Amino acid sequence: MLPSMMTSSVVRAPMRIGFLADSFFPIVGGAETVLHNLATRLTKSGGDVLVLAPHIRGSDNRMDVPYSLKRFSRPSSKRFGVSQLLLPLAWHQWQHRFDILHCNSAYPSAYLGTTLKGWTNLPVVVRPHGDDILPNQRICRDPKLAARAKQALCRADAIVAQGQFLRQALLNFGVPESLIHVIHNGVDLDLFAKGEPFPHHRPYLLAMESLFRRKGFDILLEAFARLRGDKVDLLIAGTGPELIRLTTLANRLGLTNRVRFLRQVSGQEKVNLLRSALLLVVPSRCEPFANVILEGLASGLPIVASDVDGNPELVFPDQNGVLFPDENIEALTMNLQRLIDVPTELDHLRKGVPPSVRQFDWSNIEEQYSSLYRRVVGGKSAVPSDCRYGLTG
Repeated sequence: MLPSMMTSSVVRAPMRIGFLADSFFPIVGGAETVLHNLATRLTKSGGDVLVLAPHIRGSDNRMDVPYSLKRFSRPSSKRFGVSQLLLPLAWHQWQHRFDILHCNSAYPSAYLGTTLKGWTNLPVVVRPHGDDILPNQRICRDPKLAARAKQALCRADAIVAQGQFLRQALLNFGVPESLIHVIHNGVDLDLFAKGEPFPHHRPYLLAMESLFRRKGFDILLEAFARLRGDKVDLLIAGTGPELIRLTTLANRLGLTNRVRFLRQVSGQEKVNLLRSALLLVVPSRCEPFANVILEGLASGLPIVASDVDGNPELVFPDQNGVLFPDENIEALTMNLQRLIDVPTELDHLRKGVPPSVRQFDWSNIEEQYSSLYRRVVGGKSAVPSDCRYGLTG
């Protein structure tokens, strides 16, 4: 056989990618959804993917997924029990021989991953999800955990920021700029391209996220109660600890017949719910990079969102939606009233939705991750001298 023919017959082995998560399905949130979609895409493109995720007590942890999935028991404490996970992680690395480890949080995942890197020289990429690096959130409120998270980040080979807001948050956290790569979250445009009518007999506004205080659903209910007339209803999809309080608030505001609380929706039902809405409302008090906005845009919906954190990176006034000042009930009421009363303005925003969401299709986002993995595996990162390996504190 000619040498040139021998060279062309060499087949590159699939990249072995490990994902380490501190939260995963059946818990449903932005970080969990991004991890699942990325692992699925990489697997279908030929990657050898193993997701290491915690076992969620009291829930059905079985999943039908195209990638390999291994569960581990949560540590007894994020402060004192993290070291319990290091030996199982090392065991999986010895068995699977990852080319790269992708940690889905700064702490504890990246803290464990970069400790393993110190033992094995395994390349590590970290994708903080926001709550692990932002001020006034749980990790940063604890000086010891914040120090561990920062240490892990500066020992990584590359860090993914979902947008410019989180890029700046990483810089403020003390992460070297050279380590940060902006890769947005993705959305499957084909999945949200068409749907059946959702079974609700009246036009409706939609809000759809986990029911936590930071999501601002109380602000939305207060604004909805001030709307003139009763042309539309409000549907709220999601579950969480605020459900009882929000239900009570809706009753107190006299909205019992016009507000419908739905359970967590998924699959085709979620697509149908989005595509049948007039618009999507995202009234969050904090929102690093909202997957729900991407899903709304992919469904053709104009967005009305609070002007906080990463929302202005996705919502462009007079193009695909409206931004209102954080916690400003009057401004939210005014914007909703205008869009309800002036259908031509709503139609104008609908026309601006498709161009604003194309760049976020998962085919583009997957290639950006794959390119980053190849660069990291093919090169050597310089670890700052003040970054020490090993579990500390």
